[in-house]
Amino acid sequence: LEPHGRTLSEVPTYLGTRGFTGTLGLRLTEGRTFTEDEYAAVEGGSNKTPTVTIITEALAAKLWPGAPAVGRTLYMGDKHIPLRVVGVAAHLLSPDFNSIDDSGVNFLLPSGRVSDSLYVVRVEPGYVDQVLKAIPSTLARVDTHRILLRVAPYAETVDAFFKADRAAIVALLAVLSSLVALTCLGVGALSSLWVQQRVHHIGITRALGATAS
Repeated sequence: LEPHGRTLSEVPTYLGTRGFTGTLGLRLTEGRTFTEDEYAAVEGGSNKTPTVTIITEALAAKLWPGAPAVGRTLYMGDKHIPLRVVGVAAHLLSPDFNSIDDSGVNFLLPSGRVSDSLYVVRVEPGYVDQVLKAIPSTLARVDTHRILLRVAPYAETVDAFFKADRAAIVALLAVLSSLVALTCLGVGALSSLWVQQRVHHIGITRALGATAS
């Protein structure tokens, strides 16, 4: 991503409009967030590309280990679009990753308008249900041709994402519990058999006239 530096492929990107860094709860350890001018610079057309970016500490460690990242330039895509790093975020979980080591490797870009995307709304506790009901009508007033597929709290989205994993864990625990129970039953049966054989052996020995020593 940097001239004569390390190249990383398939790095997840967050593309958002004004205020999205605050909505995501981004905590910067270096530099700053995007300015109004930087958002305005990419408004008014799809051919306008951003010139600045915020990267995570995990990505900075991969590109420039042990060195400050703010002020450096990385290049995005096949066209090598230059992006100047203006901030470094402590951590931001990637929407898609292959390993836990890459879970925080991503960067953010300012955008004037994002189509075919997700809306994220940060709500004060106690107002979630009220805001959920108001979102469809509010978005319809902005764009009557908008297709809204689903409105749900983030907790529900996370729950649905991990539903299959939880089911697999429960099934695995059930199998392991069954194996442990069968093992205990087997040990108990063998112990009972050993005791019965021992009692039978003692009975025969006593019948033959053996006494306790």
